[in-house]
Amino acid sequence: MAAHANGLPEQALGDYLAAAELYVAAGDELEVARVRRSLVDVYQMSGEPEQAIEAADLARPVFVSHGEDRLLAQLETNVGNVFVRLDDYPLACEHYGRAVTGFDALGDEVGTAFTAYNLAVVQTNANQCDEAEAAFRRAQVLMERNEMLVPAADCVYMLAYLESRRGRFAVAIEGLEHSRELYAENGKPSGAPLCDLDLAEIYMRLGAMRDCLKHALAGAQGLAGLEMNYERAKADVFASLAYAALGQEGAALVRLEAAQATFIEQGNRAWPAILEIHRSAMYPGQGDPVELLGSLSAAREALAEQGLRLWSDLATSSLARIFVTLGELGRAQAELDKLDLKRTGELDQLVRVEALAARAELLLAREKGGEAVADLKRAVETVEETWGEVPGSDVRLAFFRDRHNLYAQLAELLAREEGDAERAFELLEQGRLRSFREKALGRGTESCGQREGQARSAEGDSAAGSGSKVSGELEAARERLDWLLGRYLDTRIGPAASDHELAAVGPSDEELRKAEREVVRIAGVTRPEGGRNTSHVFSVDSLRSVLDPTDCVVAFLLSESGTRAFLVRQDGVSSAPLSVTPDTVRSLRERLSFQLEKFRLGPDYAARHADRLLDSSRRVLDELGRLLLKPLEHELAGCRLTILPYGELHTLPVHAFRLGGEWLASSHEVGYALSAGQLIASRSQARPAAITCALAGAEEDALPAIKEELAAIARLLGERASALPPEKVRAFLSAGGARNGLLHVASHGLFRPENPVFSGLRLGNTFVTAHDIAGADMTGSLVTLSGCDTGLLLQVGGEELFGLTRALFGSGARTVITSLWPVADADTAAFMGLFYGALSAGAPAGQAVSDAWRERMQETPHPFAWAPFALSGDPLFKLA
Repeated sequence: MAAHANGLPEQALGDYLAAAELYVAAGDELEVARVRRSLVDVYQMSGEPEQAIEAADLARPVFVSHGEDRLLAQLETNVGNVFVRLDDYPLACEHYGRAVTGFDALGDEVGTAFTAYNLAVVQTNANQCDEAEAAFRRAQVLMERNEMLVPAADCVYMLAYLESRRGRFAVAIEGLEHSRELYAENGKPSGAPLCDLDLAEIYMRLGAMRDCLKHALAGAQGLAGLEMNYERAKADVFASLAYAALGQEGAALVRLEAAQATFIEQGNRAWPAILEIHRSAMYPGQGDPVELLGSLSAAREALAEQGLRLWSDLATSSLARIFVTLGELGRAQAELDKLDLKRTGELDQLVRVEALAARAELLLAREKGGEAVADLKRAVETVEETWGEVPGSDVRLAFFRDRHNLYAQLAELLAREEGDAERAFELLEQGRLRSFREKALGRGTESCGQREGQARSAEGDSAAGSGSKVSGELEAARERLDWLLGRYLDTRIGPAASDHELAAVGPSDEELRKAEREVVRIAGVTRPEGGRNTSHVFSVDSLRSVLDPTDCVVAFLLSESGTRAFLVRQDGVSSAPLSVTPDTVRSLRERLSFQLEKFRLGPDYAARHADRLLDSSRRVLDELGRLLLKPLEHELAGCRLTILPYGELHTLPVHAFRLGGEWLASSHEVGYALSAGQLIASRSQARPAAITCALAGAEEDALPAIKEELAAIARLLGERASALPPEKVRAFLSAGGARNGLLHVASHGLFRPENPVFSGLRLGNTFVTAHDIAGADMTGSLVTLSGCDTGLLLQVGGEELFGLTRALFGSGARTVITSLWPVADADTAAFMGLFYGALSAGAPAGQAVSDAWRERMQETPHPFAWAPFALSGDPLFKLA
């Protein structure tokens, strides 16, 4: 029993079997049945479900005949646990129901508490959220009353998980953190890794794959040490899907295969089959096709036997795709015929999307491009019509939910097969908007914040007079977050970034996230970065209507289906194919980043190796220009360009690409936009009658020229300029002070890819974050952020972007100037002096940026020095 209680199933199994033999020899059938009741649990812990069920079937009639109702109820609980591990929820529910009835009849609060907890777990998996919450809360009360503090903490943990299933992610994350504390206080080693497992799922549902991967790996490591193999396999699944989303296919495949092997060892038939479908869908060209066909066919058969029709149909679709890859088009057609796409009422919509995509591949292989386009159109229409019906809470469907690639594939085909560049571009942008809707309206933090806000308002009048208390709490929480962010930034740029004795003082990720969550909780509403300027329907006509005759919007599409540039002018849309793959662009991007990173080694290093650094960077930028710009050279001549990046092109300095041996910016005015919808919103804003200019910055050792930078800008702007104390910037934004004005902030920028909503700007002892900006009204403003990394963005789930730039446009900003990499203090001051000199002389912002670039090119040839700042939004912003 000691080995069983301590989680040592192999030792416990041997002890129990030896005890059973002794009781059999003694003729004591009741004690034999008691031992078999315990063996049920040990067998399921050891991954031997058939032996567990056999032991239960032998023990049950003995307990009935002896009137041992308590032992019988305990047995049914253990059997329910076995079926949970097998993902057979109806049978699990049946056995838990028997146990609840037995414990209630006995008045056994402890037994009732544990059974109610297990039943609630099953109800959660069956999406019976209200019933599950009631059962968890009942179990928690009974456990606390009987001083079972670790199981009571389990109830808190599961209630947090339940909130994540409801989409209340802020509440869920807060609950999981509280669970960690309870587990630490009451000594449960598995608590932290289980919390990591659920945090991984939450972040996967939010599309935050880096956070998902971080928690999945931590959970897998902790669970492996505890021999919790079923849970470890689930963590491996999360890690695999996160790696795949981040483009690390090799690591994804390793984790997926490890999870499959573990599930097979555990006797679970559903998961290995489902993962085989994932593997074939993610990596159709890898491995032995014949072997893959065999394993996928076996998976389909297993899923069909278990009544999992959705998954067996998805397997059929995957089989069809493999046959297309092998060139066996007849067999591919035979598989698709089994699905019968003419069925409208029986075929799951998710299967319909996959089957239509598979049939499009088959039609393309038969050189029937027109019919392929028709199928992909139907697939996209199905996505648009029924996306909300796809269950986002089931991680097993995570790969199949991300269908942004359908839009890209159809856009490429429309342009290539039908020459319909206008419709293709509309589809590409509509795909971005679908991605936004899912994050902002369905799976992001907005829903959490709205629900929290509603809950508090329901308490409403009884909390009258508590506003000052909340304000005080928020101020204290912000002070702590500012302090932690300052320490974090110091570890990257100050003495703590080196071998100095202060190098270990930086806060942990856990401290930062906890402080950020506290600010979100007290503030009451977690605002996603921008949604104000985003329309749910996009049309090319709306974009063309805001363009001037010399404008050309260049949208690059990089996909496995093909790479293409779309050119949108006032008079129409055209497109051109490009001979470059996403992998090539990714490789060039990494090479450029490597060269730029060398400048972090200091000015002495850069001076010693200046020629070599310039030559290396030029070679990369020459190649990017040759691949992406040279085929468009004649089309771009004489145009003012707005770049709509896609995929690997986000945050790359297209203005520094080289064309014909010259920087693009030397011959063209170049700006950027996050999307066509954002560009329309920016350029549709009316010009204000008057412009006020607020300048803010906090001098510090690492940025000694900030004071001179602000003074120089103030002289150029004259009476319009006013100094804004750094500690007043947040209040200034909250009061709408930036509306229809110019705001210049000189400070260190902090980009936090693990939580980009809290990327921000350090202003003395305070920080202004994207979360703060998202709540401000900055309509009509020009905002310049002259710190390092202020223009960096995190890309998640399709084409969704997060960072300071996104927050600014979401709050109504018209024009934004930010940096793409760390900038030397002197280079910043030089650029800003030139930019504001041109702006104050009457030049539009886009022209002013171009003039500053060209002046800087003459002074310093390396793009690290002249090219870090870029304009996004409306290039026509002018001072009144």
